Amino acid sequence: MSRQALVIFDCDGTLVDSAAMIVDTAQRAFTIAELRAPRREAVLAATGLSLP
Repeated sequence: MSRQALVIFDCDGTLVDSAAMIVDTAQRAFTIAELRAPRREAVLAATGLSLP
């Protein structure tokens, strides 16, 4: 029986600065839903929060 290794990387904010992509995606989603797009600061304030 062979032993397998598993390596998990937390890329977001560690290896990749994805803040711009997160803001762009959130703003596009709101626009597509015909809602007022949140400001960059509002999106970033909610980024990384734990979900209940």
